[in-house]
Amino acid sequence: MNAKDLFKRFITRGAVIYTAGSLFILLFSLMLPENSAAKILSPTPFLFFAIFAYILSLGSALYASGRFYAPIARLIHAACYNLGFLCFLIFCSVEFAYAAIFTAVFAIIYTASVLIAGSFKKKLKATTDHKQTAVAKPEKVKKAKSKPETTYTSRFS
Repeated sequence: MNAKDLFKRFITRGAVIYTAGSLFILLFSLMLPENSAAKILSPTPFLFFAIFAYILSLGSALYASGRFYAPIARLIHAACYNLGFLCFLIFCSVEFAYAAIFTAVFAIIYTASVLIAGSFKKKLKATTDHKQTAVAKPEKVKKAKSKPETTYTSRFS
């Protein structure tokens, strides 16, 4: 993947994450009382969430770039997600002890989702590989036996 595609992937994925997360934050704030919602809807948390979204995007873009050995790429991806979440919580004025606990829970959820997604990818790949090998093997074409030439004879004569 060249640098232009990598940058494009980084920007678009960050924008998608930020948009979806902002929608979730806005919907969540509708369920809270007005004074709590006003604290959440201030510009500072949205700025911190934008930074968090682009950290997640960076991890995903580097993982998908194909420039790293697979375990190193997975480690970079996990570090961006988990450390980005920890920084987001600390920037949002959450005490470090609580932020560490929330990050540990986030890491468990992250690990479970990666393992589940990996198993689905393996099953999907096995299924598509099986279909491709079935299609790739050409069946032996049976040659039609040549019939001796017969001349036409009219039934009415």
